[in-house]
Amino acid sequence: MKQNPIDPRNAISEDDNPNYRVYFWLSETAVDEWHLTEVENVLEVIAWADDRGWPYQLFVEWPHHAGQVLISLLYEKK
Repeated sequence: MKQNPIDPRNAISEDDNPNYRVYFWLSETAVDEWHLTEVENVLEVIAWADDRGWPYQLFVEWPHHAGQVLISLLYEKK
């Protein structure tokens, strides 16, 4: 992992209340997909997903002119 200082002025916007998606892997071919809104922070999403006990992948949604972009944050393989 590389670390570099960054100028915070290079960001053009922030989203203080993003939406998340969680995909629970029930088997190699079965996925249970959830959309989470009105979330306090990403730690709340991780705790919610961990409580279910299934392997999961966590995404944050980023709006794009062609639709939602999913940015992968975590893949918990349990």
